[in-house]
Amino acid sequence: MSISHKIRSIKVDGGFLNGTVIQFNNHLNCLIGGRGTGKTTVIEFIRYALDFMPDIRLEPKKARELDKLIAANLGNGNTITLKIETQSGLKYTVRRKSSEDTNVIKDNKGDVKQLDFRRSQVFDAEIYSQNDIENAASNPLDQLRIIDKFREEELGGITKELSKLQSKLDSNAAEIFSAKSQLASLQDDISEIDSISEKLRALTVDAGEDPEEVSRHGAKIQAVEKEKKATGRLIRGLEESKHDLDSWLQSLEQLTSTIFSRATLSGPNRGLLEEL
Repeated sequence: MSISHKIRSIKVDGGFLNGTVIQFNNHLNCLIGGRGTGKTTVIEFIRYALDFMPDIRLEPKKARELDKLIAANLGNGNTITLKIETQSGLKYTVRRKSSEDTNVIKDNKGDVKQLDFRRSQVFDAEIYSQNDIENAASNPLDQLRIIDKFREEELGGITKELSKLQSKLDSNAAEIFSAKSQLASLQDDISEIDSISEKLRALTVDAGEDPEEVSRHGAKIQAVEKEKKATGRLIRGLEESKHDLDSWLQSLEQLTSTIFSRATLSGPNRGLLEEL
């Protein structure tokens, strides 16, 4: 097993570097040439083929600049092909056209694989554009991103847990809202039942000495009373459920405050953790 992932080669079909094929060795590789000979273009073509382009939401300026560079130097419909090898020795061919949003990844047998290198962690690469390292020295956010690379697994677990908790909170909020709506509706029904009960009692009195009429109205009163008791039990159940949800939310708040203690929030990622 190798100690690192490897980019074995790059091939460009079309555009500024049409016909270029570069075979990389296992150690240090240097691209040497004058201004405008394509050194930066090779690096950015590798980034583009691997789909490691910057997030336009986080780095809009850089994302737009690289999109322009790719469009200008690769042209329309032309292709970049990379041969790569993972840390565990798996070999893949990565191909991407300038007109396509995603790349095509094939294994050593030529079978297409549905892989996203950013998420699957099958293959990874640190790619820095011109002046990136110099800019990182003066940008705290870039410095944090570099540091976070060494804690990706831990931060990924926290992010997943937060996502699950957020999903549960959203679900509970919807249930609470629905329960409140049902409770309000049931309270209205109870008021109406009380009114109907009074009317039935009046009808029973007005029924006089007709035994069948008295019996019929008495049965209605009993049925209404049963409905009233059942409704009352449901309301109490909803109130208990709301109490349980409130207790769960308090437990969640205590859990969050325990995970993100003062010591945790005093570290280099304080802003990001507070936002999470």
